Amino acid sequence: MKESRQTNTAKQNSKSTPQNQSGGKEFGISLRLQLIIGFAVPILFLIAVGVISYRNASSGMVENYENSAINALDMTMECLERGFAPSVANALELANNTMVSSYIQGGYDSNSSNQSTVRSSVSTDIMVKQTTNDFIESIHIIPSGEILAITTANTSNTNVQGFMKRLLESEDSVMVSEPGILWGSTHSFIDQRLSLSEEDYILYCSYRVGSGEKCGMVVIDISSRAIRKLMEQLDFGEGSHLAFITADGRELDLDETIRISEMDFYAEGEDATQYVKYDGKEYFYMVRKSETTGGSFAVMVPKSTITQRADMIKQITTFIVLLACVVAILLSTVIIAGIGSNINKSIDALDEVAQGNLAIRNLKRKNNEFGKIHAAIHNTIIKMRGLVDAVRQVNGQVFASGIQVNEASESVSGMVNDMSAEISEIGNNITREDAEIATCSQLMEELSAKIKKVNETIKEMIDYIDRTKKTVSDGMDTVRVMTEQSRATYQATEGVKEQVGALGGRLNNIVQFVDSIKEIADQTNLLSLNASIEAARAGESGRGFSVVAEEIRNLAESSGRTAEEIRKVVGEVEEHAIHTSEKVKEAEQYVEVQERTVQDTASAFNAINQFIEECVKQMEEVAVGIVDMNTERKNAISAMRRIHECSEESVKSVDSVKGTLEKQIVCAETLSTEAEGLKEHMEQLERVIAAFKLEA
Repeated sequence: MKESRQTNTAKQNSKSTPQNQSGGKEFGISLRLQLIIGFAVPILFLIAVGVISYRNASSGMVENYENSAINALDMTMECLERGFAPSVANALELANNTMVSSYIQGGYDSNSSNQSTVRSSVSTDIMVKQTTNDFIESIHIIPSGEILAITTANTSNTNVQGFMKRLLESEDSVMVSEPGILWGSTHSFIDQRLSLSEEDYILYCSYRVGSGEKCGMVVIDISSRAIRKLMEQLDFGEGSHLAFITADGRELDLDETIRISEMDFYAEGEDATQYVKYDGKEYFYMVRKSETTGGSFAVMVPKSTITQRADMIKQITTFIVLLACVVAILLSTVIIAGIGSNINKSIDALDEVAQGNLAIRNLKRKNNEFGKIHAAIHNTIIKMRGLVDAVRQVNGQVFASGIQVNEASESVSGMVNDMSAEISEIGNNITREDAEIATCSQLMEELSAKIKKVNETIKEMIDYIDRTKKTVSDGMDTVRVMTEQSRATYQATEGVKEQVGALGGRLNNIVQFVDSIKEIADQTNLLSLNASIEAARAGESGRGFSVVAEEIRNLAESSGRTAEEIRKVVGEVEEHAIHTSEKVKEAEQYVEVQERTVQDTASAFNAINQFIEECVKQMEEVAVGIVDMNTERKNAISAMRRIHECSEESVKSVDSVKGTLEKQIVCAETLSTEAEGLKEHMEQLERVIAAFKLEA
């Protein structure tokens, strides 16, 4: 029954494979369509990247250009302001100049010589101011009277008399209508009188000096050429228009094709940044107002100029995307055709193998992944054929091995019984060893307690020695203090000795002074005697002089006695100084003896301190040794415990092995039964292998 059931199972297994291959067809997307989608998706992403890149680049370039243009316009206006500022400063300086103000108001009319000198000096000054500033076209000094006007303009007539009265009646009278700095764009009457041209200047800066009949003014013209030169240095792109527009609408530009001041979008006196349309084109319009002059600097840039580079990026991106699409389509067609052909060949070969045909077929090899697949299929067929051959050869050997396994299982059963008896004996021995280990562990615990007690005693000794060491250290400090005091006493004694020596020197000086006093007293006495003799010779007229001589003699005798007393006192002081010096020498000897005694005491304390330190060091070494012994003791106890635990585990393992051996006996019996079943399976395997075809 068992054999027939296994045979039916093998037949069912042999029929299951073709049924699974032919039935239950799954639905899905073909590999060709998957590859087409795989190539199409990156192309779509490439198109999206191109569009996004163009838009970002376009907006970024436009924004960058706008910011750059605005910054350039702001810098240009700042440059103009810096150019206008010196003109204002020069006008104020000239108007406040005493010499210029006096000349304008007729202060030198009565003195032609001074007038000529002042005119020459002022002319030189304004000429220097004009030549040092490129923005100044010319400077004019217009006096109130009939004296000559002063100007830096290259006119044909340099001797122009003052025309201030007629100027007040002309349209240029607004130049002096208000005090302070006034800005304007033209002064026709002044141009006529000084032979000037409006084309040479774009602005003027005027300042009124004086009032009434004494009214004159200083006029500074701003050069059109300087502003036009500045505009020529600016490059806002092809087709751009630049213009400087004064507050009253006069415009200076590089070309006259567009008059920005006449446009509807030009708002006088207001800053603006916007896009405007003119003549069917869109322009980026910017204007900045001058805070100094009230004029404006305006720029119009064609939008096509701003987006020119972005349009170029768009064209390049479009061309690259189209080229990538064409290349991707061609490559996908070639790759898909090659993949389909190779996959079909591989499927055909695998179908034949699935049918049991293991005859070797040489598939065409290629140097790509499909070539590797073909090689793998070929190697698989070879290995399967070798496997079937090997199984056929091994089938007989396995049958014979089954018989041997049966015999071996019986032998194993006998050996297992013998091993069970020996393991029981090993368990008894391990139990006795466990008892001995427990006794040894108890002895180690007792030894540990004794080591701890010795360690504590040593620690107490170290503490006592440390206190002794501290006491010795305090004694050494006291000895050091005594040594220092002894040295101080010695130094004080030396100082006393030096003072006594100095006192002796002073006493010698006093003795010398006493000798001098005594000598003076003797000479005074002798002088008194001579004076008495001379008084006696003089008779009655020398009596008064005789009295003076007597008093001088008494004074000399008194000085002599005082000198003797001083000499006696000095002698006594010298004796005391000698005794003091001897006592100081004895004190020095005592101090020296005391210092040697202190040094000997310090040496003794140092020796005691070294001895104590050596003792502490040795005790610490002993303590370290005790600690190491305690550590080794703990390690030994831990090892004994581990041995005890291992012995217990060994007993458990022996019991477990015993149970395992009993199970092995049962398994050996089962093995014998399975060996018989193995023989039946080998016969069934032989019949299954016979279904494979190994030869073509």
